Amino acid sequence: MADQDNLSEQWVTELLEKVGPLKEPPADMAARVKASVRETWVEETTSKQTPWVGGIAAAVAALSIGLVFTLQRPEEIPGVATVDAGQHAIEVLSDNQQWTRISNAELPEGAIIRVNGNTAVSFTFIDGMNVRATPGTRLQLASSYEITLNKGSIYLDSYDTEQPDPFTVTTVFGTARDIGTQFMVSLNDADAWSVQVRDGQVTIADDDHRMSLRSGDAITISAGNDVSERSISTHDTSWHWSETARPNYNIEDRYLNDYLLWVSRETGRELTFGSESARESATRTRIHGTIDGLSASKSLKHVLETTDLQLVGSPESVIMVDISH
Repeated sequence: MADQDNLSEQWVTELLEKVGPLKEPPADMAARVKASVRETWVEETTSKQTPWVGGIAAAVAALSIGLVFTLQRPEEIPGVATVDAGQHAIEVLSDNQQWTRISNAELPEGAIIRVNGNTAVSFTFIDGMNVRATPGTRLQLASSYEITLNKGSIYLDSYDTEQPDPFTVTTVFGTARDIGTQFMVSLNDADAWSVQVRDGQVTIADDDHRMSLRSGDAITISAGNDVSERSISTHDTSWHWSETARPNYNIEDRYLNDYLLWVSRETGRELTFGSESARESATRTRIHGTIDGLSASKSLKHVLETTDLQLVGSPESVIMVDISH
């Protein structure tokens, strides 16, 4: 009996060791496993039945499986986007249908989010597509290349990065798919949806329409299928909100010309120089400091004051700089 007793304890210990590696269980769990196995073994040997090994194996296997399912972590959903600005305004719908603020900047695939307060937000997908959303917007990150828009407005900018798949915005009315662009999609409750293109090209499709929009094109399609088309400038006021929520732009030790081109893209205004000497100065001048908290438009005067260039009078659609006198 003593030999069998030692054998059973050694065999049980070996089986338990083979279950891992697992997180360390509560201190009394291993003892309960042994106790349960010993009860099975005693019942078998007391009744003089010889196949006690099968009973022990079954008990240990069942308990081992229980340990695995109890201690195994749920599979984590990978993040598909990272918040750039306005994290405090973003709430995510939890599994129990409660809206909760996000605890970190990562947004997982499938997340349903809404934008609270008066702050527009910005987040960027892993493939480089930047998305900005107005307060009150509600949407779902359907995948790393698709958003389902339920309410509000979103502005998208690919920053000329090569996308493995066209990025798609899906609404209850139809879809908009980009081809290397800056564009905006808006959903006006249940009445209509609209798409406007700042740069590049977007294809839109619904049950009755399929068309291509280019820079300066805007379209609104109502629930009753009424279509309204118009032209829109790249610096129209309807784009201005997108400047208030943007990815961080670090100007430290950057060439002035690169910064000016970024401002041009953010504002939709054409960059021009009043003289060749101004152009040359911009290409060789490095700038320093930070523009955190400033929109691209508001940062312009702040940055130029640290250089030998200044803004000069020009049409609203143009950013013209020249040598300070």
